[in-house]
Amino acid sequence: MKVKKCDRCGAIYEKNEKCKTKETRNGIVSTIATINEKGFIDEEYDLCDECIEKLYDWMKDNEE
Repeated sequence: MKVKKCDRCGAIYEKNEKCKTKETRNGIVSTIATINEKGFIDEEYDLCDECIEKLYDWMKDNEE
């Protein structure tokens, strides 16, 4: 069993219930990442469900 540590709050968790994984040709994507100016993944972040929910709420509140 693989456990993760949230990069925002430090909580330890096994998997996300609110952020589902997505299968791609190259494997499974289950992370939040920043993208650089060339369109490649710059940094990846592990976020617990609580922090993901806060991020989604913030994004909804800041839509134009």
